[in-house]
Amino acid sequence: MNATQRRYLLAIALLATVAAAVFAPDEAPPEIAAPAVRPASGDHADVQPGAAAGNLEARYDADAAPIFAVTTWQSPKPQREPVRTVAPEPAAPQAPPVPFRVLGKFVENGIAGVFVLYNDRTLAARAGDRLTENYEVASITDQIMTVRYLPLNVTQDVSAGGTQ
Repeated sequence: MNATQRRYLLAIALLATVAAAVFAPDEAPPEIAAPAVRPASGDHADVQPGAAAGNLEARYDADAAPIFAVTTWQSPKPQREPVRTVAPEPAAPQAPPVPFRVLGKFVENGIAGVFVLYNDRTLAARAGDRLTENYEVASITDQIMTVRYLPLNVTQDVSAGGTQ
């Protein structure tokens, strides 16, 4: 079927639809009679057609949900409890890395000491000496210098090298 034939076919269908709408009868469709309803009590009295409609009105329950109630497509908003966030327990404070480097050892009057590099300065320290306001030398052995970080009272070890 080519385009011209298709156009003719559509034009004929359009004309038929318009003619059906113009020549349609103006009468309302006849009412459909309700079937006769027999009472459940066993009474065989004749029931008139259309009595079912009156019977429905008698059975109407005022507490029932209305048929034509306003409805919505939106779902009801859920009731949420306020979210209570529990802050994580903070980590235990830790001492910063030791800012000292041992350069060498010395012994004076039988007491061991070390030479320490701190911020381009060379310091001489023995056990019990305070190196900065936050660090104190706790002990010195042949291989380890132990310093105490005073704000947290935590000890840290610095390698002092071994005896050769």
